[in-house]
Amino acid sequence: MKQMLKRHERFILPVMVWSLRPRQRVHDPSGMAIGVFPRDGHPVMSDQLLFGCLPMNETDSRSPVIVLGVIGSDCHAVGNKVLEHFFTEAGFRVINLGVMVSQDEFIDAAIETNADAILVSSLYGHALLDCEGFRDRCIERGLDRIILYIGGNLVVGKHSAEEIRERFQAMGFDRVFTANVDLNEVARLLRQDIAARRRRS
Repeated sequence: MKQMLKRHERFILPVMVWSLRPRQRVHDPSGMAIGVFPRDGHPVMSDQLLFGCLPMNETDSRSPVIVLGVIGSDCHAVGNKVLEHFFTEAGFRVINLGVMVSQDEFIDAAIETNADAILVSSLYGHALLDCEGFRDRCIERGLDRIILYIGGNLVVGKHSAEEIRERFQAMGFDRVFTANVDLNEVARLLRQDIAARRRRS
């Protein structure tokens, strides 16, 4: 898996979908496609990636800590593992809880590891139900400054990306990703948001 991540820069994942022109396509056991995207056919090594090269800021250079997992009864695991390897290669310390993770399990891990952010994934369309009250629960347990990201196939039925984004932001998520998102851009935004949050702490 690490060799694959070092050779390729962008992915379509069954949890958070990142897309560019697919050159190769494989599938996870559920049948969801994972597209692999070489950059002009040349290897992209981890030390060539732009993110992960600089400290968070001058006063706090520790590696950003993120808690990652698939919420609720969702058991899609392949994309979760790819995200773990990707963000690890990007310089993040990743606490991966795997699949079928409850809200309190995310929060417990964030408290225990002093995490900067929680990245919630959901593929099966029930994220609105699974994530109801998540931000309030974080605040109740002392994580009022935790960064919350969510991505995947979040709702059932046809809804615009903007509508989905607004609904989850109203629930307290800082950033919401549906389809056609560049994983490099997510890493850049996450690093930016963590640095800003640390400066305000």
